[in-house]
Amino acid sequence: MKAWSPCGPLAQDASGRARDIALAYGRAIGCARAGLIASSFAEECEADLFNEQAVVWGAVPEVLVAGFETLVDGGISPEVAFLECVGELKLIAELIEKRGIAGMREAISNTAELSALLGGRRIIDDEVRGRMGAVLEEIRSGRFTDVLRSERASGYSRLENSRQQSRRQRIEEVFRRLREAGLR
Repeated sequence: MKAWSPCGPLAQDASGRARDIALAYGRAIGCARAGLIASSFAEECEADLFNEQAVVWGAVPEVLVAGFETLVDGGISPEVAFLECVGELKLIAELIEKRGIAGMREAISNTAELSALLGGRRIIDDEVRGRMGAVLEEIRSGRFTDVLRSERASGYSRLENSRQQSRRQRIEEVFRRLREAGLR
């Protein structure tokens, strides 16, 4: 049974009052201002892990770095490449939050909208969607949990290595220079 929850789904309702209790907690701690959505524990976990791996925390930074590197390798100055690829991310996020994806598209110039239409679907194609499906299957099957346990057992060595590599990327050097100059 799906139940209402302020900060995470309820999996069981032994008392028969879980929905009412969850709504009361949600109101009491302020979550109801943003809205409460019915969910299950599995749905919330799967969606959260999928988003972390395949969308916002996984794919978006990789797309930003790849775009930056493509522009720099193509002769665009690192500063302009950074501002174009990373600097506009906040603008699109704010537009989507305010207007939805369709409304965001309607708010940008015709040139930007046509560019997005022509380029976006070439980057995010059926193969990418298939790999996203594979990520979701890894989460559902428990394979990601196994990797997480192994990583924890190693003291998160893979994460520490990744953090060190990220700090050494060209895009990070440009970020630091722009920040020191007061441009970020």
